[in-house]
Amino acid sequence: MRSRPRSRNSPAPARDRGGAAGQGGAFIRLTKRQQTMPPSAPERIELAPGLEISRIVTGLWQVADMERGGRALDLDAAAADLARYAEAGFDTFDMADHYGSAEDIAGRFNALVAAGKVALLNRGGAVALTKWCPTPGAMTKDVVRAAVGRSLARLQASRID
Repeated sequence: MRSRPRSRNSPAPARDRGGAAGQGGAFIRLTKRQQTMPPSAPERIELAPGLEISRIVTGLWQVADMERGGRALDLDAAAADLARYAEAGFDTFDMADHYGSAEDIAGRFNALVAAGKVALLNRGGAVALTKWCPTPGAMTKDVVRAAVGRSLARLQASRID
């Protein structure tokens, strides 16, 4: 079995002290996940049952800054950029409803994934984490439903978990 170089932030793989071929030396035993992920992909962590994310989360807050002053971004080009990140294993994205077009970009990315145009390393798929930051005021079911509906439409998603 070959060992792969690991990144600085990767935990050290388990070592087998039994030695190779009776020579008394230690050798590295990689986990199945380490064997299947390219060395440049970040490690993954399970936050909850069924929710596994990259240890490195790509934040999209910069989108709001880039759009400040009325500047329009090319949403399709931005979605293609997210696809390149995801294909390299950086497939967890953080955004919020007030991060400019971030949810729209993620929605276009989601459409690329659904169309099979993104070769994801992670079999579980990409993860889009979004937040809702309501303005102060009365909080009713209708206000919440409208906000969730807006995010669903922008993310091109059928549900938010």
